[in-house]
Amino acid sequence: MINSVFVDESRQNQYFRTCQKLIIIRIPNANPRTIMRSLNTSSIIYPSTCYVPSAAAAFVIAFCALLTPSFAVGQAQTQLNDEKSFSQINAELLANERAVNKLFSSIPIGFPRLQKQHMKDIDALRAKNVTLLTQLESAALRAFEQDPAKNPKAAQYVYSLMMKCLDGTSGKHNFNPQRALEIADMMLKSDMENDSIRFEEVAFQAFRASYALQDFGRAELMLKKIAARGTPILPQWSNALADAKQKWQRELMIRRLESNANDLPRVEFKTTEGDIVVELFENHAPQTVGNFISLVEKNFYNDLDFFIVRPGEFAKTGCQHGNGTGNPGYNIPCECFSDQIRHHFTGTLSMTTTGRNTGGSQFFITHQANPVFDGKHTAFGRVMEGMDVVYKLRMSDGVNAVGGEPSSILKATVIRKRNHVYAPSRVANKDTGNKVGASDTMRPLNASQGLTSGR
Repeated sequence: MINSVFVDESRQNQYFRTCQKLIIIRIPNANPRTIMRSLNTSSIIYPSTCYVPSAAAAFVIAFCALLTPSFAVGQAQTQLNDEKSFSQINAELLANERAVNKLFSSIPIGFPRLQKQHMKDIDALRAKNVTLLTQLESAALRAFEQDPAKNPKAAQYVYSLMMKCLDGTSGKHNFNPQRALEIADMMLKSDMENDSIRFEEVAFQAFRASYALQDFGRAELMLKKIAARGTPILPQWSNALADAKQKWQRELMIRRLESNANDLPRVEFKTTEGDIVVELFENHAPQTVGNFISLVEKNFYNDLDFFIVRPGEFAKTGCQHGNGTGNPGYNIPCECFSDQIRHHFTGTLSMTTTGRNTGGSQFFITHQANPVFDGKHTAFGRVMEGMDVVYKLRMSDGVNAVGGEPSSILKATVIRKRNHVYAPSRVANKDTGNKVGASDTMRPLNASQGLTSGR
């Protein structure tokens, strides 16, 4: 006997999906009493959904098709198929990849028509694989939530997905600490300990994600949980956290004062990935901001690529040549050597330099707090809106490229500024002091680098 039926009389699109061990069916324009009598149930609630055991799904689908001709049986069956198990989807994905490799190895050279059909078949399989990858992620998460011990391969896949969200080195995932933290939380709440995944490893990734999201309290809690299990952490991470927490308190105080005044300059970047709004630290880096506003108003940044993107570190732009050699024709002084500098947190705008007082037009946006930049690069602004867009920015080639065309600034516009002239303060002679370049970065650590003891 079917336990309960909830009938939906709205005109929403019909669908059904597997939910744990039940099938959920939404039935439009149906007579609730007819449904109730025919399915031998007495429970009706509005608005509605029908919950039935999986074994009865085929009968209910056929029955609803008779009652409501508009019921999309074919669509429902397709969506049921989308709820395949992790192992089924993974097997299909691997089979498709083997088929693609086989097709590539057997391209009929010298036969243009056959070659064209061959490439169509390859493109179709690749398109199918894109869909399968999305389904595979959902299936892995479902299998893990149901029983991680009985689904070790799904558990390993979920762990690797979390890692990809933090490292972004696979070329298929952007840096996404929020997503990584959600997965880590799910794993930590489950009984997921097995031969391939340890609690400490997941907790360390939760620490990394929390650090990137500037939730330093949570990050500290993760380190304590790891330490409670007797696994030491490399000192650089605990030191970085202590340093970030201290600087963050000062930063929050400054931001409160700036919010009350509400008069700092702002610039909007319309990029190929979406819009980014930044606020500029004119009180702490007036010369850098003066130069930046001047270049924006001259349309210098329009149509410039992000020529270096390192997931988890930064995205760099501002070079008209697209290779890091460009400048506006002059240099400006650094403003990163006093006690009143701003520090580098998530979404900080900072000047690119090759030595002291060698800044010009190139700048980068940080993906997370990085003390290595403090005192070496001038932090002159922060992202107010669109940090998710910053994480999506990509470069055209390189190890960490997401692929495709590089992301670019379509248009930069000053949307607010103070009532005075903004102009660059040019440096007459270059100071070739301490060299500071892209190598002065703290690479994001993976699990093996963060924990001092492993298996």
